[in-house]
Amino acid sequence: MDHSAIATRYTGCRAKRFYNPSASLGYNDRVGSVRFNGVLFVAYSNDHPPRHVHGFVGETEAIVDLRLEGTVALAERNDAVRPANAKRSDVKKILNTAALHFEELAGLWEEIHGKA
Repeated sequence: MDHSAIATRYTGCRAKRFYNPSASLGYNDRVGSVRFNGVLFVAYSNDHPPRHVHGFVGETEAIVDLRLEGTVALAERNDAVRPANAKRSDVKKILNTAALHFEELAGLWEEIHGKA
């Protein structure tokens, strides 16, 4: 991996990593990520509204909507949880962690996409 493509910004004791894969993959999309309580949250620059992040625990991915009223919810789409037979406990952990860190996750989305 070309380490010049990675930048880390520290906010308090949490580090946000922004990866620009253009150096290694040949395109200009940015990916922002942050980890809380063992959950990796990722915001992709080529993603679409509504405001959301992808949460990962183990082999489980859940797409979490960051609603304008300050709440989180599992995205209303067929592939919101992958794999389809993911552990319910992993999905709950992703949603609970997202709720606890809503402001940081909304900020991550807005740093990449602008205000919702």
